[in-house]
Amino acid sequence: MEEDQGNDRGQRDTGMGSDDDSMGEEDCEESEEASMLCRRRAALLLCVQQLSLALIGLQTVAQSAALVANDQLNKTIPQPYHTSILTGHGWVL
Repeated sequence: MEEDQGNDRGQRDTGMGSDDDSMGEEDCEESEEASMLCRRRAALLLCVQQLSLALIGLQTVAQSAALVANDQLNKTIPQPYHTSILTGHGWVL
């Protein structure tokens, strides 16, 4: 009699009862769904991070282009002498 009670307690403690077999399959399906949701969430986060980096890159290029354009507009063009030649490196006498 004591052995039967020990087995009953063992089944309850470990969750190995006959009713728990069907619950185990449902738990497995739920864990697969949870795993799929985690993978989708990770993929979505990766896409958001890549988009954020792309936008930062575009903003950097736009700011750099604006700085170069402003710098070029603010520079005074030297008045060349009649013997000066304009080269790729500037005015040469």
